[in-house]
Amino acid sequence: MIQSVTVRFGEGEEYRFRVHEAETAGLTAEAAHRWLDTQLAKGGDEGFNPVGKALAADKVLFLAKSAGPEEFKRNSAWARELARAVAVLFGRPHVTVDVTGGSVGY
Repeated sequence: MIQSVTVRFGEGEEYRFRVHEAETAGLTAEAAHRWLDTQLAKGGDEGFNPVGKALAADKVLFLAKSAGPEEFKRNSAWARELARAVAVLFGRPHVTVDVTGGSVGY
């Protein structure tokens, strides 16, 4: 199965990643959560202000916003790793991370 992850920063500025099943084989939801937590800790999570328990969507939105469109434009290894984590955590054929709208949908 191939999953599609789209990260949208605004009108006409979106980045799509195709995540193949082979890329997510062996990556558990727990490991994906740990990766998100590690990235939050690396970048300093100042400004990360979840309401209540931090959900995966909150973490993904914060990290994408912090990285900015430049990171995704380059299709960096980091951006691909975020897409991989999103694919595993949400487990849907297509996931859209709408940074401007502050939502994750599928």
